[in-house]
Amino acid sequence: RPDQVAELQELRAKVDQVIASLPKKEYEVIKRFYFDGQSQRQIGEALGVAEKTVKNRLYNARNRLRTHPTLKKILKEFNAI
Repeated sequence: RPDQVAELQELRAKVDQVIASLPKKEYEVIKRFYFDGQSQRQIGEALGVAEKTVKNRLYNARNRLRTHPTLKKILKEFNAI
């Protein structure tokens, strides 16, 4: 249904904004891991950091996203569709 498609597009735009608001180093690993499909090892090599650093940044970013008030609201809205 067109109304649901529009709602989902709006929610996606909000999620993108929340992700973009992450600290730069966390955003970079989230982008490379989830959107570019790079492995943690590949990300570490590309950024010149240890794989453990990449893991820590992913962990911190996920926690930040999980507790972000806007993202919590978006998930409630999504579940209501």
